[in-house]
Amino acid sequence: MHGTMNVKSVRLIILDTSVGSALSVGGALSVGSALSVGSDLSVGSVLSVGSDLSVGSALSVGSALSVGSDLSVGSDLSVGSALSVGSALSVGSALSVGSALSVGSVLSVGSDLSVGSALSVGSALSVGSDLSVGSALSVGSDLSVGSALSVGKYRDVYFLLPFHKFMA
Repeated sequence: MHGTMNVKSVRLIILDTSVGSALSVGGALSVGSALSVGSDLSVGSVLSVGSDLSVGSALSVGSALSVGSDLSVGSDLSVGSALSVGSALSVGSALSVGSALSVGSVLSVGSDLSVGSALSVGSALSVGSDLSVGSALSVGSDLSVGSALSVGKYRDVYFLLPFHKFMA
């Protein structure tokens, strides 16, 4: 046959076919059932998955990863550089920080706070209830006591005069 053949619509059904070399599809490709790729799969632009995506082994993302909703990690999560959280962060168990922890605003502790070494407070320290010091207390400047002061076996010592006049 010589010349041109015009076909308006063709439906081709292939039941079981193996392509031994390259397959090129100029338009859309629709697979009605499972698609199995025996080696690498390269997508030149966007890959869109309409439902769940399951990766049997490691997943490597070469650039940014954006998750539109919740992210659940079943085991450890390792972040190689900075981690930025845009809103609240909730930790269900212990939180361990290997180096410095900086809090930009208020730090609230719901129960006990234990400091293993020195505690430095840059400004005022307010204690809402009792303060217990297990060893020596050193005050570098003035000490103001609003009510009774108990020192060892002495109780109800009131400082009405400067200390040096009181001891005279």
